[in-house]
Amino acid sequence: GSYDEVLALAVGRAGSVDTAPYLNDAVIEALIYLQRFDEAGRMIAGNRGTMDLPRRLFLEASLAVGRRDAATLRRVASELVSPAVVAEIPAPFQGCSRQWTGLWLGIAELLDDRPAAAQKHFRTAANETLPVICEDDTPALRLVALAYALESQARADAAGLPAAITAARREIERLRALGWNDAWFGTAEIAIAMLSGDEQGAATLLRDIRRRGLQPYGRMRTSPLFDRLWNQPPLDAARPALAAEYEAARTRAAALQLAKLGL
Repeated sequence: GSYDEVLALAVGRAGSVDTAPYLNDAVIEALIYLQRFDEAGRMIAGNRGTMDLPRRLFLEASLAVGRRDAATLRRVASELVSPAVVAEIPAPFQGCSRQWTGLWLGIAELLDDRPAAAQKHFRTAANETLPVICEDDTPALRLVALAYALESQARADAAGLPAAITAARREIERLRALGWNDAWFGTAEIAIAMLSGDEQGAATLLRDIRRRGLQPYGRMRTSPLFDRLWNQPPLDAARPALAAEYEAARTRAAALQLAKLGL
């Protein structure tokens, strides 16, 4: 969540041929989480010729999620599984691409207020059985998809929600036993705790994330998963402090000159 530091580091390293692709990706993601969507879009467009196609699609999808742009999410999801793009993705990674596609399509349906259709896509993403080796994000991605599935179910048909929550908690325990506990994983776990009515558990998870020096507000604010949860405890009480930290980071980031990055 220290997005201002990401931008400062990128400015300091600007011009390095070896690190340029990685820096550009990090800058675009930071701008998205800082709600600077137009600048993120300009950077994606400006680097279109040097980005590999799958990575560009991931960044376009992240921007579309922040903008709540269902049409772009559907377009990007379709492109990611098109023959031209699949040909660029090594076979072991194609399971991950299918997971992301399911997640994006589900978010698009949720944004269009079709929770039942959204839930099917989220379940597909969470239950992907194709081999995957992108273990840097797969467990968190599965948990995010599960959290979105629960949110969709809560909107569409809450009758089966308790059983689904029990299954999600078992999955959390399994993944935690493997050592997963990053910021993305933690924010999804907070959403699942809130959807299960575990206010105290969600508050404990939020304190743990902040105690570790992580700032979740930018990620939460960008994610439609939290659109309905902000006014519920414990986020309703914690939001002023979270927002203050976030706005301080936005202010520091706004003071940086990004001309070296093409902005």
